[in-house]
Amino acid sequence: MDSRQSYGTYFSATNAGTANAIASVAAPGANRRHYVTDISGSADLFGSLIQVRTGDTIIWQDKLVIPFSGASMTTPYVKEFKTPLVGTTNATVLVKVGTATSLSWANISGYTV
Repeated sequence: MDSRQSYGTYFSATNAGTANAIASVAAPGANRRHYVTDISGSADLFGSLIQVRTGDTIIWQDKLVIPFSGASMTTPYVKEFKTPLVGTTNATVLVKVGTATSLSWANISGYTV
């Protein structure tokens, strides 16, 4: 049985970059907030950070320990939050991957209530 939420409005965003990648979801409006359930990311540089932010506040971060390479297609970092990360009311949420030398990816998904 899948215990994920069955209400709210689903969102997802993805972005690629060279020095870093940021996938963001715009502020949802008054009295609404985003709940982040899943993120993924990759960078071609060992030790890059992956961060989840609401507005300007970092609410979660980790380090990418395996660099992504187009030649080797290393598995990207994937994280599922069993308890969603909660964004600030009427604030943007984003996942940022950085620093990279020439390639990085960032993906975020969740729901808005």
